[in-house]
Amino acid sequence: MATHTQHLESIGHICATLQKPYGVIRRALAEVEAEPAIVLNGVPHYAEADVERAAERVQEPHGQAKPNARQ
Repeated sequence: MATHTQHLESIGHICATLQKPYGVIRRALAEVEAEPAIVLNGVPHYAEADVERAAERVQEPHGQAKPNARQ
């Protein structure tokens, strides 16, 4: 019998990896309509594909001027 391995990330791990606050991550997950794959001890865990889509939402646009950058 074949087994299927799921790669899941907890909401806390996502926040730490992306270095973004909890609210920003929750909003990005909601925007991509991600639902937790599982909730363990009250902690939602999300599928890798959902995390990748949410990460794209919170990344800074390329080429955007940084604060105090010379124009």
